[in-house]
Amino acid sequence: MSRWARLHDGVSTSLDFAAICREDDRAGLLFLLLLPQCDVYGIMAAHPALVKAATCPLLPWTTEDVEDCLGILESHGMILRYQAEGHDLLWVVNFGTTNRHPGSA
Repeated sequence: MSRWARLHDGVSTSLDFAAICREDDRAGLLFLLLLPQCDVYGIMAAHPALVKAATCPLLPWTTEDVEDCLGILESHGMILRYQAEGHDLLWVVNFGTTNRHPGSA
């Protein structure tokens, strides 16, 4: 079954998103590719190899490239990386206010 997440139309005029893309356009693309992979709370595994496998398996990016992009996203406050019950996770900040999965309130 396909999964999807609605992308808020404000991303195209977001100064934060534009700043990320100016720093590294791959980080901007990765941010967009993270959204449909997150659960309804905006959370997903944060290990770079798992992020790459889930978001961009066919792109010629290394796990180091993905780690660099995650660092850029975190430095701009777009994601927060943390550990819970021994798992490395990331949260897309404000995910619930700007993106919705089907069936979410």
